[in-house]
Amino acid sequence: LLTGHADSTLVDLAVEARASSVLPKNGSLSDLMDALETAGKGGLLVHPTLVLPPETPAAGHAGAQNPLSPRERDVLAMLVLGMRSDAIAQELGISRNTCRGYLKAPL
Repeated sequence: LLTGHADSTLVDLAVEARASSVLPKNGSLSDLMDALETAGKGGLLVHPTLVLPPETPAAGHAGAQNPLSPRERDVLAMLVLGMRSDAIAQELGISRNTCRGYLKAPL
């Protein structure tokens, strides 16, 4: 799935549609080639720019706080590795709905 819009529901829709990859339209050719080579090997590959907030300059801040909870970061890290929500839920010992809730949580 190539997209020009990073939407909070996009990953959920990709999971439900059993997509193998979600990539930005303006991504690199090497990212696209990597996705094509790994497609169909299980899991969902999501480009980090589609799930991580963009970096913002600190502009006078000693350190920006991470808007994600530790559990949200755990779920996100596994999602970036290509794991599906069912597998993430099982790995973390949480329900699938709880896992999906972490993915839908607003920043």
